[in-house]
Amino acid sequence: MTQSAPPPPLRVLFVDRDVQTCHALQRLLPTLGYQVTCVTTFDTAQRLLENQEYHILICDPDLPDGDGLDLLRCAGRNFPTCGLVLSGAVGREAELRALSAGFAAHLVKPISATQLEEAMTSALIRWKGAVRQSWNAATQRPPSAGDAR
Repeated sequence: MTQSAPPPPLRVLFVDRDVQTCHALQRLLPTLGYQVTCVTTFDTAQRLLENQEYHILICDPDLPDGDGLDLLRCAGRNFPTCGLVLSGAVGREAELRALSAGFAAHLVKPISATQLEEAMTSALIRWKGAVRQSWNAATQRPPSAGDAR
């Protein structure tokens, strides 16, 4: 029996104007099994999203050249992407704005590695469910009981 190669790591695009935060995530996410690309501007992120598929988008809405919340729409055009907001903005209004834009969660800086990993895992579970639903709709296959996971 031959062993199949492990699946490639999930791709994460992290967008934050704070270079130190980018460097920290570039060190952390590979240890959790993710392939990460970090950028500091909306324009750069938008160009990457047009040419590369990412499973997870983590961004700060407060970018120097645009609203990071608009990036999830760019990401979802070509590939189903789940999003997390990582922001310094605190409060219900900031959270509702992120959730209304389609992000799975609004996380407030500073955040621990455990909190980030748990949020990413939860977002991926939701993402997989949405991909299954989309596939079932496209193939007109009725959902099975196991698809709810």
